[in-house]
Amino acid sequence: GISVEAVFWVGMTIISTMADAGEFLVTEVVVHDPTTDIDVLHLSVLAGLYGSGVMGGVLLAAQLLPGGDHGSVENSVDTCTEVFSSWVRVVLVLLVSVSIMI
Repeated sequence: GISVEAVFWVGMTIISTMADAGEFLVTEVVVHDPTTDIDVLHLSVLAGLYGSGVMGGVLLAAQLLPGGDHGSVENSVDTCTEVFSSWVRVVLVLLVSVSIMI
């Protein structure tokens, strides 16, 4: 059958997608509203903070819910241990991070 973790991650993906869509919707409304006087840079920062907050909530939920990754759905300590145990993984994570920022 379908595992509880699979249902959780599908739900988190849906919530994240809805939050992302909400961010775009609010940005479009604010940008096209003639009465709103906000700098584009400030709007970008606020949108980034909003997205980070939503994803922080998703990660917190994954840390607190029981699952198969050392007792929780996602164990960030274990993930960091795995990533930093190999310099190749560290380089790959840095390359992906830099490519996303470009």
